[in-house]
Amino acid sequence: MNALRLRYILFLFKKDFIENRRETLLSLTSMSIVLIIAGIFSILWNTSYTDTANDIATSYTFIFFIYGTCLASLPFKMLGSPSSAASYLLLPASRSEKFVMSVIKIFFIYVILFQLLATISLWASEIIVSLSAPNWKTESLSWPEIILDARTGSAFLKIGYFSAFAALQSFFFLGSLVWPNHSWIKTLCAIAAIIAIYILVAIGISEIFYNNNMYFPQPEWIYSRQIPIIVCVITTVVNYTAAFIRLREAETINRW
Repeated sequence: MNALRLRYILFLFKKDFIENRRETLLSLTSMSIVLIIAGIFSILWNTSYTDTANDIATSYTFIFFIYGTCLASLPFKMLGSPSSAASYLLLPASRSEKFVMSVIKIFFIYVILFQLLATISLWASEIIVSLSAPNWKTESLSWPEIILDARTGSAFLKIGYFSAFAALQSFFFLGSLVWPNHSWIKTLCAIAAIIAIYILVAIGISEIFYNNNMYFPQPEWIYSRQIPIIVCVITTVVNYTAAFIRLREAETINRW
C-alpha cells in the first residue's frame, strides 16, 4: 500500500519526536553552540562588514552541509537490527508515507530550523562579543541580510550551493538504506571512491586524447552556469527514486 494520508504522516512525526526527543535536542543544542563559536571567531577575526559576512557565510554553509548530511544518514537506522526493523514494519503507515515523512524531516524542516538557529546564534555571538570586548567595533550583522547580500555571493551562486546541498544530502539518504549501520562514514567513503575513480578516468581519457593529438570541439552549452544546477537536480531526483526502490526492497527482505 502506497497511499499518502496526512494524519499518518503527522503520526510518524509525532512518534519520531517522542522516540528521538533527547537526540534531537542534543543535536540542536550542539549545532547552536558550533554556530555561536563560528560567529564569534568570524566577528573577532575581521574588521570590515564584508569580510565578516563572507566568513560567517562560509563557516555557516560548512556547518549546514555537515549537520545536514549527518541527519540524512539516520532515517532508516532502525533497519540495521531485526528487532527494530520488525517494529518499523508494523507501523500503521504506508511505505510512501514513511518515505515522505523522512524527506520532509531531513530537508524542509532541517533547512527552516537551520535558518532560525543561524539567525539566533549570530545574534547571540554579537551579544557575547559586545559583553566580552566592549571596545570592539563592528557593524550589526543579520543572517537573513547576509544570505540576501550580493557581497557574499550572487543569488545564482547561492541557488547553486543549495542545489548542491540537496544532491549531496540525497546520497546520504540513499546510503542510510544501503548501509543502515554506520551509514554516514560508509557513504562518505563511497562518495570519495566515486570521485577518485571519476578523476582517474578523466585523466586517463585526457591523456589518450592529448597523446594522439585528438581534439573534439566542445558545445557552448557545456560552459553554461545552469549545467551544475541541472546536474544536481537530476542527481537528487535519481537518488531519491533509488532510495524509494531500495526501501521497498528492504521492507521485503526484512519481512522474510
